[in-house]
Amino acid sequence: MQPRAHLFHLLLIACGLVCSTSHAEEPPAWEVTPEISELIETIKRHEKPLANYGYDVRSVAQHVVHDGREWQPIGEELDPFVQTQIPAYDAKILWEVGSNRYHVHVNRFSIGSNGRFWHISDKFSDDGEVFKKESQHLSCNSKPDWTKPPTTWDGVAPSPPTGRIAVSGSEAAMIQNGLSFLEYPASIYSIGWATPHVYSLHEHPMTLSELLEKRVAEKHEIISQNTDDGRWDIHFGHPYGFRILYAPAPGRVEQLTWGACVECDIKAPLTFKNMIYQRIANIMYEDNKDRIPSRVVIVEAWGNSPGYQKGRKEVGQVLTLTTRRHNQELKPEDFRIQFQPGTRVTDHEREVKERTRSPFRSLHELLGIPQRQQP
Repeated sequence: MQPRAHLFHLLLIACGLVCSTSHAEEPPAWEVTPEISELIETIKRHEKPLANYGYDVRSVAQHVVHDGREWQPIGEELDPFVQTQIPAYDAKILWEVGSNRYHVHVNRFSIGSNGRFWHISDKFSDDGEVFKKESQHLSCNSKPDWTKPPTTWDGVAPSPPTGRIAVSGSEAAMIQNGLSFLEYPASIYSIGWATPHVYSLHEHPMTLSELLEKRVAEKHEIISQNTDDGRWDIHFGHPYGFRILYAPAPGRVEQLTWGACVECDIKAPLTFKNMIYQRIANIMYEDNKDRIPSRVVIVEAWGNSPGYQKGRKEVGQVLTLTTRRHNQELKPEDFRIQFQPGTRVTDHEREVKERTRSPFRSLHELLGIPQRQQP
């Protein structure tokens, strides 16, 4: 055999060995276990009695300290016009579980890229038939007192209010974008939270059981273990993903964690060992029967399992929930926005209906582009 042919033959053998070895190392597709199926069904039963919920929430930056179990806020609220990384929000939420119906009013205080100080008011509603949105922006050049009504700020420049009407359910992405105080942690921390919904970045809000069922359908491995205090420690995503502490007795999420198993073998089964945690949301309740939290603390802080050193301080996002309520008697008008006088409204609902009634037209005609005449 010629030297060049011999070398080629050796390369083929080596390639065959590498390819067969690589193929042998491929793990089988994960299949859901009976234990995980029962866990999901139990969570689903816990979620079922919640028909609707509502609350007022204030979200601000604040110093937080780890007490050995979870993060707790300390000191005063931080000015959002100074702590520019974490805007402040005031919001009113009314959400019906398992439907399109919701009513949300969010006020955001932040600094724009042009250095102006902003107050942005967004209202969203969907009564099951029509989606509506109303927005108005106020801004000024000199730093105002954000705790006072924006209309009292010096040199405030209001924009005219704008409105939008669309077919119910057609603006699902907009409600996620519009829930700024929820979208912010989702985009910055990769943790989304809204009782009883949880969601990860680029996913619409869903209940925990729906999220786990979605991961099962995607063949993402899910593991669970019981903690010493009786909670379920649920993890999915490899090597990056969510870790959720769930309290089965009251049936609620008490902690969301985003992290990575940096020393885990990517081809090996998931493990709770060697986890590094980067972003945590501690969800706190006033008593053992509460379904809606009284406070949520979201922190970005690296730490090793099983927790952080007691006394560690960080700046976190603190959400305080008041006027909490659930399973009220609700009417369609509870989910409707009444536009304020002078609002410039764009009616996409009528446009969509007219388009569906009209006969099919070519893409050129729809876009108003003249078609080239054939010679």
